Amino acid sequence: MKIMICSDVHGSKRAGDLISKLDRENNFDKIIILGDFLYNGPRNKVPVDYDPNYLIGVFNSLKEKIIAVRGNCDADVDLMVLNFEIPKQKEVNFENKNWCLTHGDVETIFNNQPNNSEIYLKGHTHLPLLYKNEYGGIVINPGSMTFPKGKLDKSFVIYDEDFTLYEFDYVNNDVQILNKFKLTETEIR
Repeated sequence: MKIMICSDVHGSKRAGDLISKLDRENNFDKIIILGDFLYNGPRNKVPVDYDPNYLIGVFNSLKEKIIAVRGNCDADVDLMVLNFEIPKQKEVNFENKNWCLTHGDVETIFNNQPNNSEIYLKGHTHLPLLYKNEYGGIVINPGSMTFPKGKLDKSFVIYDEDFTLYEFDYVNNDVQILNKFKLTETEIR
């Protein structure tokens, strides 16, 4: 199974184009989006390529593959134009492993406690995480595709038997992969 995991697109047309391009190249089984789809939020600058109407088309064209959760910048009106379910949190099972999905902006039943989820995905902070916790579970935050924070740049994760975090930037309108981090090689916190 091949899965793209991303978060915090915040209305960026280039991020939407990258999701589409990566899906064409990899034919993902699923695309997990951990919230903050269309709006940039009151604390962020408006992205130079801000085009939420364009993104509606991108996301809806991938609706059969998308598994999503709602972020703190996702308004009810945004959810009305996206043609897939967007709950606040979700549990799924892939390859006999329980995956917990949440945006991470509010305390949920999944935060900071052991549970039956072997893989815990969250977004919100725009800070990439990729590590095993003290309970043996895997914790992942794919960072942000638009507004990175911390020492790494824009990022996303691809699962294909293991998890790889990709750090990228745009160079002359092309995507350049800057670094790759595998869960098996290193921990990013």
